[in-house]
Amino acid sequence: MSARGHAVVAVAALACAAASPAVAGIEVSLVSYLSARPELRDGRALTAAPLLELVSVDAWGLSAPGVRDARVHVSTWGALGLLDLPQRGSVSGDVDLAYVEGRLLNDQLRLVAGRQLIAGGAARFLQLDGLSAEWSPARRLRVTAWGGAPVSARFNVRQGDAAAGGRVAWAPSWDSELGASYALVLDRGLVARSDAGVDGRWAPANALWITGHALWSAAESRIVEAELAPHWRALPSLELALSARKVAPDLLLPRSSILSVFAEPERDELGAIAVWEVRPELAVTADARAAWLSGSPGSDAGARLAAKVAPGTLVIGELRWLGAFDQGGYLRARVAASRKVTPKLVLAVDADAFWRDRAVNGVNHSAVASATASWAFAPEWLAVAELGAGTTPELAAEARGMVKLAWRWSVAASDRSGP
Repeated sequence: MSARGHAVVAVAALACAAASPAVAGIEVSLVSYLSARPELRDGRALTAAPLLELVSVDAWGLSAPGVRDARVHVSTWGALGLLDLPQRGSVSGDVDLAYVEGRLLNDQLRLVAGRQLIAGGAARFLQLDGLSAEWSPARRLRVTAWGGAPVSARFNVRQGDAAAGGRVAWAPSWDSELGASYALVLDRGLVARSDAGVDGRWAPANALWITGHALWSAAESRIVEAELAPHWRALPSLELALSARKVAPDLLLPRSSILSVFAEPERDELGAIAVWEVRPELAVTADARAAWLSGSPGSDAGARLAAKVAPGTLVIGELRWLGAFDQGGYLRARVAASRKVTPKLVLAVDADAFWRDRAVNGVNHSAVASATASWAFAPEWLAVAELGAGTTPELAAEARGMVKLAWRWSVAASDRSGP
């Protein structure tokens, strides 16, 4: 955990301690994963056995002067490589979220302080150490502002040193909303992102609604992303949708990142999707899309069927074809099934296969399969075991195993209040 991560947890802990010790409820969740799988390192196939621990704590209903619905949330993880302890990097961890929040001014103002995820509008999904405020001065008007330091989470691209932004949203009805937003991210004093955006949803009729958004990079004077998607419920059991999307993949990364140099500058897409619930126990989804990557055409299409063939038994079948921009494509087929043997025991199997137009390492196919059992052996406990095997272009044969143990404890859960 980084020094900033320790500081974030300390801030959340101090905020919790400053409030009254009386709480309406608290929930603690511990999830342990132990797996064994082959990995390629420096051209060699090795067996890795990482032990992963996920920990989250949620306390709500804290009492503080002038604050209502105060709560604290902390979620973190740690990993230990059991077979490579002498090597650097065998121990790792990070803090995903650690914040305190509450409502003030008769619920008109919501404040969140600490490590949080800023979503919506130009912020996209930005992990931030800082402060966010949401103010509702009128029934249909909402103003959001945020600022702080972007989090360089483990395995993620560095985002910058400082960030600030906000969003104004107006909702003329419960199913329609129009928003305008802006986000600025600085990295070592240079502009990593300067984006302005609009987004909205409009429902002119009960069976018709349109969603869309557009994001403009002021630093590059180019469109970062734009999409328009009308949806139509043609029948109570049939929903149809179209989508036109334009995106600049290089602008989805900070301008200060070296990876932005290798990203494609343009990608345009036009597609359609249909979801048909043939009957309550049978649903079919089909989609098709044409795409152009820097002018090079490509397309993909797929279908998915989900059927409840018996009480407690679900079967899923999928097919997908991809023609990938003059680089070859693939055909994918997947079959999965799950069976609820008892109220506490669920068994599942999954098989996935690919056939590629162009061989990788001399191999143009791959197939993997797995079997899973999950057992809720106590009210707060869940155990999951999985075994898998297959062949891929990277490994002539592979076998893997995973064991998951989850424990969740809570009190006064019926009194919970949240955002």
